[in-house]
Amino acid sequence: MFKYLFLILLLLIFVAPLRRFLFWLIVGRQIVNEQKKYQKSQNPPQRPEGEIKVDYIPKKTIIHLLQVVNMLTMKKSSSFL
Repeated sequence: MFKYLFLILLLLIFVAPLRRFLFWLIVGRQIVNEQKKYQKSQNPPQRPEGEIKVDYIPKKTIIHLLQVVNMLTMKKSSSFL
C-alpha cells in the first residue's frame, strides 16, 4: 500500500502536466467563471443599432443653467452701456 502512495506522490511532484491538470480540476474552472463574471460586469449591455440614449437632466439643474446664462447675458449687455 505504501508503494502505491509513494508512486502517486512521485508522479504528482515530478510530472508537470499531471500537476497542471489537477490544479485545473480543483481551481482552474472557478477562476475561469470569475473572469467571465468580471468581463460581463465591465462590458455594458449592447443597445440595438439606432437607439438614442438621452441623459436625464433634473428640472432644478435646467433652471439653474438658465439663471446662469441669464446673468451672463445681463453682464455682457450692461458692459456695453
